Amino acid sequence: EAVDAKGRKLKVHKLCLTKNPVLLHGADAIDMVEGTLPREDGEISIASYMNFLVVNGGVIVPQYGDENDALA
Repeated sequence: EAVDAKGRKLKVHKLCLTKNPVLLHGADAIDMVEGTLPREDGEISIASYMNFLVVNGGVIVPQYGDENDALA
């Protein structure tokens, strides 16, 4: 029932998640930030199809080598 600032109804699109957890590889290449714990290979990585880009005639979507990549 939500609407935008002009009173138009919002259309919600549901996105899938990866079927399997995505594990971190190459943690040594991640820049350290003071006050944070270092990342390690094999940790679960946040994998989301929400990080996409709409371009001329297409959409660029992250791929994780997961069976839900094509669905996303």
